[in-house]
Amino acid sequence: MEDLLFFIREFVKKEKQDRWAYFATEKMNKFVDKIDKMGFDLNCKCIRFEKNIEVPFNQVVREKNLKNGIYYDGWEDQQGQGIRVSPISIEKMRGSSLIICRKEGIGFFLNHEGWLWVCRK
Repeated sequence: MEDLLFFIREFVKKEKQDRWAYFATEKMNKFVDKIDKMGFDLNCKCIRFEKNIEVPFNQVVREKNLKNGIYYDGWEDQQGQGIRVSPISIEKMRGSSLIICRKEGIGFFLNHEGWLWVCRK
């Protein structure tokens, strides 16, 4: 949960942080229902990629030497605890989901349309 709250604090627009934090801590079923809309609420620390999303994803993983992260989605992780993934791979993401590397200040959001946001602290 700490990783998810880190992502919200760092990468969600100020005016939307309380809403997303509430969903994440009190109403995980709402978080799961609404995660596909998160892209609208990301701040300027996040850059959206619509094509060839593997390229920027893999570039950041290599550049920051990312070895593991915490994965959130609405299917495998309905309790909101996150699932540790290692190694980090875009193939592990599906639907609307997040991979958060809190220690490195990096987050990835993939929406259901296949767009990727790369977020850096």
